[in-house]
Amino acid sequence: MNISSCKEVQANAFKGCTALTDIIAPALTSIDKAAFTNCTALTNIYAPLCKNLESNPFNTELLIDLTLGEDKATAAVFEGVKAA
Repeated sequence: MNISSCKEVQANAFKGCTALTDIIAPALTSIDKAAFTNCTALTNIYAPLCKNLESNPFNTELLIDLTLGEDKATAAVFEGVKAA
């Protein structure tokens, strides 16, 4: 999904979206809590300007490629993401 002009993904915005496989968001700067929770097919997120991440925004087991801006991420950001 190309959301090129989106600057923020709010909490639970794509929660449970099982058809979502890729996110291309070059202008995205913020991802709120649980924004992509249970997106079971999500494997790639490209958001090079994203620096603000709430806790547990992804919670998906398939995430393979994640491109974000510089961030002071804590372990809570990657809760539920399993290494390949």
